[in-house]
Amino acid sequence: MLRLVGLPLLACVGVLGASASSAFGIAMHVPIDPTSPLFIPLGPIPPGVPGVTVDPNCPPAISTAFAAFEFVDGNGHVYGPLAHPLTNGANVEGNAFFLGLTDPTDPTSVAYAYAGQGHAWFGSNNFPNPMTPDITPGPNAQVSAQTFSFHGVGVNGTPGSLDVQGSFGQTQSASGHQSGWGHLKVTC
Repeated sequence: MLRLVGLPLLACVGVLGASASSAFGIAMHVPIDPTSPLFIPLGPIPPGVPGVTVDPNCPPAISTAFAAFEFVDGNGHVYGPLAHPLTNGANVEGNAFFLGLTDPTDPTSVAYAYAGQGHAWFGSNNFPNPMTPDITPGPNAQVSAQTFSFHGVGVNGTPGSLDVQGSFGQTQSASGHQSGWGHLKVTC
């Protein structure tokens, strides 16, 4: 699939803002490739769940379609097992699409598409926990987390603008206690 987006057009989208999407009907090719490492599936946005806020001005499809990021250019950094076997993660930012698919197995089933600036990070750490002075291995403590953000304007008939911020994570102590957190805010 086509992996290039005209930077002048994305710059135009950023400068003209939300009013341009309805006034000029911005149309652009949206490269959707679920096999790409730059395609980040998020899943449906669950309204009414603790920690999730969806602006009532958002199109109804925001709460029903399968959400995903599709980065089309930018910068990224992956760190992990080669540097430190118990730590890994990635950080990417750049021009992206925030997409809603009515069928996550069909990249042509676009319910909404926004073009703009995206950022995603994930990381995890495992902490060895020797339980006795003779270094008998014990259970590891673990932590993992993800954050993402997006700001863009609607393209191909999707009205308005979209801001999304989210963070999710979980921990497990060496004793086995598990906890997690999450927040998601969607503003249209």
